[in-house]
Amino acid sequence: MSKQIDALKEAAKLRKNKMLQHVKSKLEEMQKNKVPINFEKVAEHACVSKVWLYQQEEISLLIKNVRDNKTRSLVPDERTLMEYKAKIKKLEEKVLELQARIAKQSNMLETVYSKLIDA
Repeated sequence: MSKQIDALKEAAKLRKNKMLQHVKSKLEEMQKNKVPINFEKVAEHACVSKVWLYQQEEISLLIKNVRDNKTRSLVPDERTLMEYKAKIKKLEEKVLELQARIAKQSNMLETVYSKLIDA
């Protein structure tokens, strides 16, 4: 194909990706502000047509999932974030503990090997 056609296709692809990101960000904004999620409201907030939203499989599924499952959120609430941070901190502490344990056992093995070699 010609360079011009390739350039047009690339530009269309970039424009589509930009619009998908825009719609996702508007959807997150709507959730933060507790706006009811449906195709009409998302189209209105993102300044796109409902037809376009339905045609974009990824966005369509996302809207349907959020709409149908009120407990699922694109943006975790403050409590969920705090729970995740607490879990991460515990896991990081466990990693440090295990790393120290490994270092200690490595030293013990070196000591045993050196005694075996000397014997």
